[in-house]
This record gives sequence, structure tokens and C-alpha cells, in this order.
Amino acid sequence: MWIRFKGKVTGLRVEGDKSVPRTWSILIKPFLIKWFWKKVVVLEFPGPTGFRIGYKDVWGDTRFSEQDVGGRIRMLVGHEDVIFFGLMALPVYGSAETENTSFVPKLVVVTTKDDPQYADIPLL
Repeated sequence: MWIRFKGKVTGLRVEGDKSVPRTWSILIKPFLIKWFWKKVVVLEFPGPTGFRIGYKDVWGDTRFSEQDVGGRIRMLVGHEDVIFFGLMALPVYGSAETENTSFVPKLVVVTTKDDPQYADIPLL
């Protein structure tokens, strides 16, 4: 589940995949994710657990995952540019919505979701 984030974001800007259709409606997004989005970024966090991954899209919608992450993860990239950021995981979810400070995760590689070299890394 993705939770809205209302704080300031410092993150890693990733160029969108211009070979796939634009995300012109929230209703079409699940279809695009399943059938068109192939580009992924592999991101690395400073420890094995205790972090949240977030994104800010070109429309300013900023969200973070409630799932605890660490180590390396893969994130899909659609047509539009996106900013990925990390948050320290907090025990109280409500405070993470505004009071947490974002940081820039390390970019390992830009690849595709079918790349066998990174298949064992979780895809969010």
C-alpha cells in the first residue's frame, strides 16, 4: 500500500521511458504497469531493513510504501520522469507522513524487469 507523503522530498530523479504510452489516467495505470512498463531502476539502501521507498511523480503526487525495505529493491519506471526517495521507517506510521526527512537512495543500475541478473531483487 502506498501512503501519501506531505513533507519535502530529496531524491533521485530518473528519466521516464518514452517508448511506453503516457500515463494519462489513474484508471489506465494498472494496465500500463502490467503490460507496458519494462524499465526498472535497482536502488540500494544503507542497511538490510528499516527503510521505506517513496516516489514523486510529475504531477506532484508523493507517496511512500508502508513495506519495510532495505538492501536492494527494484522500482518500475513509466513514461514520465519520477523522483525516488528513501525514508527511515518509523514505528508510528502517522508521523512518517510529514515529520520524516527523505534521503537519496543509491542508484545501482537502470535495466528491465526481465533482466535475469536482477530477478532475485524484490520489485515494488
